[in-house]
Amino acid sequence: MNDFLVRVHKQIMGSISELAPNTGTLTIDIAVDDTIGGILYRFKPKFQAEKTYIVILTIASDVQMSDSIAGIVYPLIDNIQVKNDRLIIIHSNGKSKQENDIQTFLSEEADMFHPNYLRLPVSTNKVLLTSINGERYTGLKNILKRYYSDEIVFIGPVAGKQIVNIETYKDICSICKKVIFIVSGIVFPKTQLPQWDNFYWKYYNTLIPIYSLPVEYSKQLKKEVNELRKNDSRITPLIFYQDINAQENDWTVMCPYCNAVINKYEPEDNRSAYIPEPENRINGNLQYHPILIDASQKLINLLNESFEANCSCVCYGGWVESKNMQL
Repeated sequence: MNDFLVRVHKQIMGSISELAPNTGTLTIDIAVDDTIGGILYRFKPKFQAEKTYIVILTIASDVQMSDSIAGIVYPLIDNIQVKNDRLIIIHSNGKSKQENDIQTFLSEEADMFHPNYLRLPVSTNKVLLTSINGERYTGLKNILKRYYSDEIVFIGPVAGKQIVNIETYKDICSICKKVIFIVSGIVFPKTQLPQWDNFYWKYYNTLIPIYSLPVEYSKQLKKEVNELRKNDSRITPLIFYQDINAQENDWTVMCPYCNAVINKYEPEDNRSAYIPEPENRINGNLQYHPILIDASQKLINLLNESFEANCSCVCYGGWVESKNMQL
C-alpha cells in the first residue's frame, strides 16, 4: 500500500476510535486500492441517530489521473444529495504532476459548496497537516475529530427555493453620458433583512455575475429586471450579446437610453470603487432587489469560486470553526 495511504489510515483509525469502537459500523473497502490507488471508509458514529454515514475517500499520492477516479468520485458526490451522507475526500498536497492533476480535477470537476462535502489536501511532511480553508493548518487527525464532533461546521446557503438579491450599481454610459444603474449579478444574503441599505446586511463570499449564471437564471433575471425598470427606467435591460470578433456569447446589459452594449470587459466600471464602503449602499450607489429563485447546486457552487475581501458587506461562507461562526 502507498506510504501516504498507510499514514492517513493510521490518522483516520485514530480519529474514529472513540466514535465507532467495535460496533460493526465501520467498513473499509480496500478494493478501491486496485482501481485508483485509494481506500474508501464508511462508518456511522454511534452517537448519531440519523441514518446517514460519514464516507471518507483517500487517494494515493502517486496515482495517475484516470477515468476510474471520476467513476468513483462522481457517485459519491451524487450520494451526498440522495442519501444525505457526509463525504470527506483526502488527498496529498504535494508538487508532483500526479498530485497536481488530482487536485485540479477535484477542484474543477467535483468540489461542492455543500454542508455534506469537505475536501482536505494533506501535506506529505513528517506531520500530516491540513486546513479547512487554506489558512490555519493543523494535524489531520485533529481536524477529523473536530469535524465528527461538529466543532467544524459549514455556513452558507444550500440548494432550494430562497430569496437572493439582484445588484445594481450607479454608473455613467460611456456613449451618451447619462446616469444609469448597471445590473451586475446576484448575491446570496446571509439574512434577508427587511432593508438592505443598512450596516448589518451582508451577503456570502461574492457576487455571481450575470455572465456566469446558468441560462435558466439569466432568463428569470431578465424578466425580473424588466419589472424593476417599470419603476426605474435607468436600470439596464439584459440582453444576450454575441461578440463575433471574440467568438463569445454572453448575457450582458445595455444602456437604457442609447442601447450601447455594456459587456463584461467594460473598463468604465464603478462597482469596484463602491463596494469597499458601506455608505454606497446607504446613499443608493449600490442597490439590491429581492427575487425568489430555486437555487440549484450548480448555482450554489459558484459562491466557492472567489471571495470579495475588499467588500464591507461580504461575510465568509464555507467551513469554519464553530466558535468563529459569527465572523
